Amino acid sequence: MLQANTPAWEIAAEINYQQTDPVLQKSHGNAFEKTELGEFLRARGVTGIVVCGLVTHGCVRATILGALAEGFRVEVLQNGNTLWNQDAVEKIQNFTEEMSQKNILFVEF
Repeated sequence: MLQANTPAWEIAAEINYQQTDPVLQKSHGNAFEKTELGEFLRARGVTGIVVCGLVTHGCVRATILGALAEGFRVEVLQNGNTLWNQDAVEKIQNFTEEMSQKNILFVEF
């Protein structure tokens, strides 16, 4: 588990974060749970999101389901999620099948 206000918590330099970029901190796998993300996006006219991230069957999946529950159109970045489990390939295949059954599109970067 990442600890807030530690070096591991910081935004990676490769992200090219700017001080004017909005940052919403989450404490649950679903980025919409107990955050203002849904309201933030709706206030800006956003109707769909592209999801990527770490722990395919955890945070990525939870955020996708949260976004759907909030009424957003969801796409997943192809090869834009991963995990470190020994059975990673199987878990990613299961995730891909589950998301495809929910009509989630996988998009190329």
